[in-house]
Amino acid sequence: AWRRRFAPLVAQWSLRTLDRPAERLVAAGILAAAWSDWWALGEATGDSDVARLLEGVDVCDRRLRVAALAQRAGLGETAFRAAVLRLTGLPPAAWLEQQRIARARLLLATGGLPVAAVAAACGYDDPFHFSRVCRRLTGRSPRAWSASE
Repeated sequence: AWRRRFAPLVAQWSLRTLDRPAERLVAAGILAAAWSDWWALGEATGDSDVARLLEGVDVCDRRLRVAALAQRAGLGETAFRAAVLRLTGLPPAAWLEQQRIARARLLLATGGLPVAAVAAACGYDDPFHFSRVCRRLTGRSPRAWSASE
């Protein structure tokens, strides 16, 4: 496909016909289309790599940071943030927090563990901070989740 795309440009170069403005515009158009395709291919590949990374990450690891995830994905932080936003609709830190609370809700509903133990298991050092985050994201306290489900 790339060979076909660049064939007219190679022909122009071989025949040395790039001295006229119209032919230079044709060459510029060929290069612009190729760059556009290459850029879109790179974004799609990057997104699938980021999606695989997000699926396999242990969200409850309290040492987990956005910079470390970006490095694992082989992207800069800005590109990683943009990819996560495209994939999840949330910035990375918000996605991570949402995933931790979802895991905590599951543990609270099924495990019979105390709130402090669930907070620690989900990456929160402070059970009070965990309670505030849980209430902010779900509208309910952790105790309400363990009692109702």
